[in-house]
Amino acid sequence: MSVSPFKGSFALWNLNYFNSEKKLSDKLQENKFFPFQVQQPKVFVMEYYKDMVWKGALLFVISLVGTVFYFRTEKQGSQDFSVLFVYAMVTGMWLIASNMNKRRLIINHAKEYYQFYIKGILWHEGPLHQIYVRIVAQKDAYGKLFYSLIINGYHLEVLTLSNLSEKYEDVSTRHVIRHTAPTKEEEEEVENTDIISV
Repeated sequence: MSVSPFKGSFALWNLNYFNSEKKLSDKLQENKFFPFQVQQPKVFVMEYYKDMVWKGALLFVISLVGTVFYFRTEKQGSQDFSVLFVYAMVTGMWLIASNMNKRRLIINHAKEYYQFYIKGILWHEGPLHQIYVRIVAQKDAYGKLFYSLIINGYHLEVLTLSNLSEKYEDVSTRHVIRHTAPTKEEEEEVENTDIISV
């Protein structure tokens, strides 16, 4: 079993784009509540930084290196590409600045609500039926479908749990996806169900 180098707040920074369903399975074997940690019985907490931080940093570094090489060449050509490089650097800095604050998602089964914090400030609180885990599909240029597993909900950011994969057949038996408020009978039926385990 391979272990991801990204832990804690960086656990969702999955840079492996091959065999993503195996990587997710490995993470679930390492922590059956991935990407959450158990704070207390029936209370699950996930703290994370968005992966747009490293993407913005990468864009900034590439555009900075490109700018240096562009201005050091003797012949810059007939077109001026300096605006493109400046725009890329500004975009990279904006991605870093707008995503560098730590996020925290708390799912409280005992009180039947979830809370979403950004920079320690409560951004949204709502009932559990407004949050869900699901598989989303997207097509490539040739029309081939690829799938990824996400967490989303009302006033939440989309969190990708696994990168794109052709395999969608894996069926979860350990979490429940709801789009309406649950009935009392449904609550009793799934009371001991794990939240995310797939």
